[in-house]
Amino acid sequence: LVVLINTHQVTRLSIQPGKLLELIKYLDQHSKNLLSLKCILTGGAPIPLWFRKKLKHFFPNVDIYIVYGSNECEPISKLNITIAEENTNMIGYPVGQVIEETKITKKLLWTIQGQKIYEVFFKGENTVTNTDDGLLALGDLASFDEHNNLWLLGRTVDIVNGLPAAVFEEPIERIDGVERVLALDVNNKINLFIQSAQSSTQLV
Repeated sequence: LVVLINTHQVTRLSIQPGKLLELIKYLDQHSKNLLSLKCILTGGAPIPLWFRKKLKHFFPNVDIYIVYGSNECEPISKLNITIAEENTNMIGYPVGQVIEETKITKKLLWTIQGQKIYEVFFKGENTVTNTDDGLLALGDLASFDEHNNLWLLGRTVDIVNGLPAAVFEEPIERIDGVERVLALDVNNKINLFIQSAQSSTQLV
């Protein structure tokens, strides 16, 4: 991929987060650069704070967009992390402003330390609907910051101890050396699986 990008002087790259992380690690290990890139688009999986910092470090002069959407409604929102300021007061994964063509409806489920968490529904001219109200229910949990940016906190099926799994996972992912956290409810106990670059550990 690196050879192709440099050979053909590719300026725009659309890539899923897992492959993007592999690309960053390769560039770091082999002291390579992708100087022709002007824009990177990624999405389809959470982009934690540590990942966003890595992207800014390796591509300081590239516009990097997180795109959030689905097959039924694509895209829903976008965030240029190159210019966006990090809000460490919010729990979750930022995905930016909802695009003008898409309307959003919210159902409040929880308020945690002042942060309101909703189930979100969407409607747009080219959006498939699956509710009696003509809305699209994706089953996503979300919050909104003071700038009305959308923050994802997982799915309605990802409930651990009565709360969204991201409430337990995302703050731990901010710790240096932690890459991924998975929270599971096992017999009414919270099990956290923490993955670093070196190993994984189960905490009960």
